[in-house]
Amino acid sequence: MKLSWKRHGVPGVLTLITWLNLLSAGPVYATDDEGELVNFAFATWLGTGVYKVADRKAAILNLPIYVPWQAAGKKQWGVNIRMPVSLGVLNFEQLPSNLETIAFIPGIELEIPLSEHWQLKPFAQIGFGKDFTSGESASIYGVGLKGLGVFPRENFTVSLGGGLLFAGSNPSSEGETHNFSKLDLGLDFRFPVSFSIRDRPTNIGVFVVGSYFVNDLDFPLPDEGNKELYSMLEVGASIGTEPRFSWWRFDMPRLGLSYLYGSGFDGLRVNLGFPF
Repeated sequence: MKLSWKRHGVPGVLTLITWLNLLSAGPVYATDDEGELVNFAFATWLGTGVYKVADRKAAILNLPIYVPWQAAGKKQWGVNIRMPVSLGVLNFEQLPSNLETIAFIPGIELEIPLSEHWQLKPFAQIGFGKDFTSGESASIYGVGLKGLGVFPRENFTVSLGGGLLFAGSNPSSEGETHNFSKLDLGLDFRFPVSFSIRDRPTNIGVFVVGSYFVNDLDFPLPDEGNKELYSMLEVGASIGTEPRFSWWRFDMPRLGLSYLYGSGFDGLRVNLGFPF
């Protein structure tokens, strides 16, 4: 059985190196102010990157491990076992000094082929998280549906994507429950380039994804009240080869960077291509 890292992160060493490079250099000062910058539920689904709300920053390292249990075919559903691990520093002003949160949210994803070009991916996950700063733990869950349409052309490939997500976290104590739901719509263009990587044809992808939060997402900020996020725009680019490289039991993914922007929120995220 082959293991893979898919969509919302990068494989082990590459992920760690990228994350450390984004956060390295200079002295470290952690904030002591109360109030979390990015709630547990939202942070888990952000992906690897550095994010900012007002003058506060969050750093997330997401390892989206999954096991392909059954490959999808023309008349056969695919089944993937998800085992993502998320590490984070959710509230700092300059650079983080130590790990603040960890979460493990296993689940299952189905790949349902609808036609030659279209595919649906329903998924459900439930797990737990720990906040080392407060000592609190929480159950974390998410259910959703993604749709992807891929349309090859002579010199490029166009992909259309859409997704729905409902996610939340339930603290083990009497703390506040957080949940949010969002709708994603995206467009991706992928085209070949003149150079190759180790004799493998190489292509570049550029995409844009718009996200709308059905129930506004609140970020509690000390002395500033709640910062509400209504919508978010992601613009990204990635590079990959066909066929992909393999390392040990892992398929190497596409690799890229995305910029995210919303009302009072922005971030730089590592991506694995079009996130659908």
